[in-house]
Amino acid sequence: MRRPDERGETLVEVVMALAILSLVLVSSYALATGSFRLGRGAGERTQAVNYLQEQAEALRSHRNRSANWGAFAQTVQLYDGSSAGRTFCMKKNSATNIWLLQQATGQACVIDGIAMTITAVADTSSLGANAVPQLYKFNLEGTWKTGGDTNRVNLTTKLVRQD
Repeated sequence: MRRPDERGETLVEVVMALAILSLVLVSSYALATGSFRLGRGAGERTQAVNYLQEQAEALRSHRNRSANWGAFAQTVQLYDGSSAGRTFCMKKNSATNIWLLQQATGQACVIDGIAMTITAVADTSSLGANAVPQLYKFNLEGTWKTGGDTNRVNLTTKLVRQD
């Protein structure tokens, strides 16, 4: 008990105040680190999606540069996922600044730590003259590691005959 002429806080009050302060500080720290981790993960996913969209645009560019649909289909059929599950990626030729198909022989194209692969699947219900598919579906996948976790993002695009 305190006498009316005593001033200050008791030891129990000081310990309780420190406990409450510690709880608030630890909670704030946990919240801040969780927010940072979520923000970093969102940034990595955004970067991966941007790279995959760039690969999809490179595919469209490759289609538009091909002499005709048959020539495009012939190069894509070399990497068609339905035949031996081969994958490929688009690589930019530094000399010509043109995107080229490149088979991913056991390894993916890696940009900034993001491994990217593309699998082509021909739509066999859309076979045209000479059994050339009129539509290709491309499955693009990016994978990367953050700490001990493997992250993955997928993008699908379709290219239709335009000539």
